[in-house]
Amino acid sequence: MLLANLFTSIQTNAQESKLQESKLADREPFAILAWNIEIGGSEIATIKNQLKGLEPFDILALSEVPKKSASEFSNRWSKDSFIVGEKGGEACLLLVWDATKFDKIKVEELTKFEEQEFAPGIQSAPLIAQLRHKQSKTEFIVTMNHLARGSAELRKRQALILVEWAKKQSLPIIAVGGYNFDYDIPTKKGNEAFDAFISDGTWKWIEPKQLIDTNWADRNRDGKDDYPDSMLDFSFAAGLAKQWGLQSEIIVRDGDFPDTEKTSDQRPIRTTVTHK
Repeated sequence: MLLANLFTSIQTNAQESKLQESKLADREPFAILAWNIEIGGSEIATIKNQLKGLEPFDILALSEVPKKSASEFSNRWSKDSFIVGEKGGEACLLLVWDATKFDKIKVEELTKFEEQEFAPGIQSAPLIAQLRHKQSKTEFIVTMNHLARGSAELRKRQALILVEWAKKQSLPIIAVGGYNFDYDIPTKKGNEAFDAFISDGTWKWIEPKQLIDTNWADRNRDGKDDYPDSMLDFSFAAGLAKQWGLQSEIIVRDGDFPDTEKTSDQRPIRTTVTHK
């Protein structure tokens, strides 16, 4: 009798395990597309047309969006499934999601954290959206960032603020955007802000399988990239999201570099998420 009960228990556990694995296998992945569209150096109509070629994606995170043009991107899915940053001067951050796949729980622009100012002057502040995946009912946070370019000191401070902020969150987090970490592909080293951001393991870099230059810069007009093999744009995970199935890809298209007066000088990054 004991052996029979034990056998039945093992069978039941195995069936439950298979059912759980099946549910996870059927869980629909979603994709986040992050892109710096280069205010003042691109044409909005061209960027909108190029976005069509980058589909499919379920969440769109843009930086350096002209505020006067934000509505051309924010209404992509519905009138209430976006957040547009107030900080950043004439260049704003924008985060948009497919309202048929995600419920909005709350959104905010992180201008301060524990009395520390994140975005002094015309700096950008992180956009934070707490969403619920409709199919699985899983809640998570997606954040769009654009750290300071002109000040190494401020950029490092911003990186440390994001580390402390992530530690206080109870939900899984996916973070995308332009971190300006100056990651050098040949040496596999970033700047001080990069080291500060990943040093204690709070954030996990969703490292692309193929590391590729994400930005074209040619200030002296000699036809050569001033910062070859350098990465400014990244995607990261924190909390339980570090245990999810995560992939990122730097999207390279024919003729994207060097850019023109109508196209962005940065490459998009697609992050694919299979959540538990």
